[in-house]
Parts: sequence; C-alpha cells; structure tokens
Amino acid sequence: MKTKQTYKLKDLISKGYYYVNVNINEENFPKPKVIETKKWKLIKMDKSFSSQEALDKIKSEGCRPANIYELALWKIEHGEKEMPEDVWSSVVAFGSEWKDADGDRWVPLLIRYSDGDFRFFLGLFEGAWRVNYCLLCFCDKNLK
Repeated sequence: MKTKQTYKLKDLISKGYYYVNVNINEENFPKPKVIETKKWKLIKMDKSFSSQEALDKIKSEGCRPANIYELALWKIEHGEKEMPEDVWSSVVAFGSEWKDADGDRWVPLLIRYSDGDFRFFLGLFEGAWRVNYCLLCFCDKNLK
C-alpha cells in the first residue's frame, strides 16, 4: 500500500535507536514521492557483494530498492520480529543515497546488534558489503 501520510524522517528515527548517524536527516534525504509499507521483501545475500550486485539482485527479483523512509517504517512495523537473528543483523536500503562534500556516496543501513540495540548507520556505496547482509526492497512494480 502506498501511503499518503506525511512522514518526517526525524520523527521516524526519534525513538528506538541506540545510535543514529548525524547525516541522516531530511536535508540529506528529502522525502520521496512514494513511501511503500506493504509488499516488502528481504533478500539475504549469501556472499560479500558490491552495491551494483545488490541492485542487480533486487532488479532480478522484480523489485525496487527501499528508500530510507521505508527502511525506518519497516523497522517500526517489522524490525523486532522480522530482522534475521545473526550476530549482527543488517538491512540496507539502496533506494536512498546521500553524497558528502568529498563526493562519496552513502546509503542507509540498519543494524541490530546481538544485545538487541538498533543503530541507523550510513554505508559507503562504493565499498564492499559483508556476507549475510539483507536488502530491503518492494515488489510493487515491474522494473524495466
């Protein structure tokens, strides 16, 4: 279901996190036109991967990558029960990106540590991603 509610990123991340990266804000991540809350899917990666490999995998599943607002809402609605129970459970939303002053690209990353604490990080797009990370995506439209 696509929602027409007015969401503010600062409200979505104001509670339930042990840590939130200071660059996760509405200036760096403006509200997208579409915020989906249903038809989500987690794709667990079984090997280390690049960001492009992640995007290719999402597309091959007929989905689109989640944005930061969708990741924050997913955490509120499903994070406690749906996040995999690895030592460090990590979910990445490749549908949002922020470029810093040096030109480095960053994407939102939700991590739940073994003690249950949630942390909202930014991961370097150009970097390598660890095995067992999950990709949050939505299968709400066909991609060409």
